[in-house]
Amino acid sequence: MKGAVQGAGIVAQLIGCICALAMCGGMITFTVYLGIFAIDNPNAEGWYGEVNGVPKMESAEWMTANSATAVDDVHGHFVTWFMWGFVNMIGTIAPLMLFCIPCCPPISACFQCSGMAWWIAGMVWRLRQSGSFASGDIMPDANMDSEKWIEQITADGSWY
Repeated sequence: MKGAVQGAGIVAQLIGCICALAMCGGMITFTVYLGIFAIDNPNAEGWYGEVNGVPKMESAEWMTANSATAVDDVHGHFVTWFMWGFVNMIGTIAPLMLFCIPCCPPISACFQCSGMAWWIAGMVWRLRQSGSFASGDIMPDANMDSEKWIEQITADGSWY
């Protein structure tokens, strides 16, 4: 019986190690993803605005030329959000590797507080009218069916 209990401890330790490695891999993957979209964002720069009450997603020049109202640099907000998240993740991962240094826990706590603010700001930017429209959640034409809308927002050169 004693050998079975000790064997279960080894299995539990192996499972714990595998889970810890998976979490580290997830953190590193998420950090790389944030870095790619923060530093070398592949999306087109898009501005949200309303022209005669109709929401549009175009360039800043187009918005100015057409006297758009409620203009918002959605692309800029998202790039800022990705950069903020990238810095937070680097600041979170580095102290984990240096946890034996006494100054690291307070620094890590600061990054965790910043991470909470980052999450809230991201939800505000994403879920407001301009962010929802830019992400394709809101169809500008009520008569358009969902298949045509998906085709429009995924087309090459689309601002969405």
